[in-house]
Amino acid sequence: MNNVAILDSRSRNAKVPWGTFVLLAAVFFITNHDLFFSLIEGYMLPSEIVAASVSEGNLVRRVTFSMLGLFGVVGLMRRGRNRLAFNGGLSWLILFYFVWASLSIVWADDVALTFRRLMVMWMLCLGALAVGKHFSLRDIILWVFFTATAYLLIGVACEIVLGTFRPFAHGYRFAGSLLPNPQGLNCSLLLLTGIAAGRAAKRGRWFFLLCACVGLVFLVLTRSRTAFASGIAALLVYWAPMSSRSRKVAWLLGISIGVCLLLLLVGDPLFTALRQGILLGRTDSDTLSLTGRIPLWKECLDYAARRPLQGYGYNSFFTPSHIAEIAATQGWGAFQGHSAYLELLLNTGMVGMTSFVLILILGIKESIARYRVSLNPGYAWFIAIFAFSMLHSVLEAMVVTATMFSFVVMVLLAHLGFTVSSGLHTPDLERRR
Repeated sequence: MNNVAILDSRSRNAKVPWGTFVLLAAVFFITNHDLFFSLIEGYMLPSEIVAASVSEGNLVRRVTFSMLGLFGVVGLMRRGRNRLAFNGGLSWLILFYFVWASLSIVWADDVALTFRRLMVMWMLCLGALAVGKHFSLRDIILWVFFTATAYLLIGVACEIVLGTFRPFAHGYRFAGSLLPNPQGLNCSLLLLTGIAAGRAAKRGRWFFLLCACVGLVFLVLTRSRTAFASGIAALLVYWAPMSSRSRKVAWLLGISIGVCLLLLLVGDPLFTALRQGILLGRTDSDTLSLTGRIPLWKECLDYAARRPLQGYGYNSFFTPSHIAEIAATQGWGAFQGHSAYLELLLNTGMVGMTSFVLILILGIKESIARYRVSLNPGYAWFIAIFAFSMLHSVLEAMVVTATMFSFVVMVLLAHLGFTVSSGLHTPDLERRR
């Protein structure tokens, strides 16, 4: 079967927008990262500090996201590689979700907080549409690869300079400039994007694959079980559409036979080793409670039951008062629900949660359709990112907060739902024979 090369000879001749890559990476580094984060004991902040941060906001974040919005406006005004258009049901469903989220300010408990969060959302939307208008598939993949690599290198440098990089110490979790779990997500992005770029590249293939392996090593060092499991599953999803049916069957049979042989030859010791492997060596939490998530979810669901349809306002359930109430019962300062689906339920109700899930499903469906037509492996990468989002969202909420990862998802949705190739540049879709 012929494949489409993202980094083919013609695409390599196209100018890579490195300046835009640096700008976007800087925006999310300034807003989400802390060079001294690895010095925080246990990576936990007191609930009082968290509540104060939510209440007062952050001036630097406001200015930085405003710059992203200005970048979006300017980008939308300029002529780009693609033109904007409504592409079927996906675009209308995305529009419905954002209108519903914006209307939530009407019934929000904390109008000021909801307004600030909505402004951030619209700044992200403008930026994502501009990126979708000007970036090719190759540009999107290279941008994500560049950003994930830069964040990892900066994180490693921070820990080395601060003396906190101790990978062989008991209980160590690699954090860098982020919490270990978001850093794990960043490493998963590097793993997925490195392999996607390496598979499609004619030059530098081994460099991309080497970076993907480095991402995998540091993903394990973060000991983020959610990011690790979601990343490996998404990697399998990426490979699935590009494998022939006979190859899939052969792999399935081979893996099944291998597992059976291991069970027969090794027996009970294997289950002990598997348990430790699944936990990634972590012994600092109660596995049955999913690191305290289940008690938190039970309490949050009680709040959700009071406003099941509309929620408490876009990304504004965790007000200072709610943070204080939950901290009093949970014993720690939770500022998010540690599940994107729970966050959506709390903030935008069943309506918002259902529409967001449908958006991801339609994103996968549209990516599959485009891959079948074009055979461009970039769309297989889209499928993997959406699948990763749905899996990772079970235990983490980063896809619905203002993070680099959520912006990546928005860019992919903007590309699928709101852009059409204008024919101004050489298309990426060229068959490699």
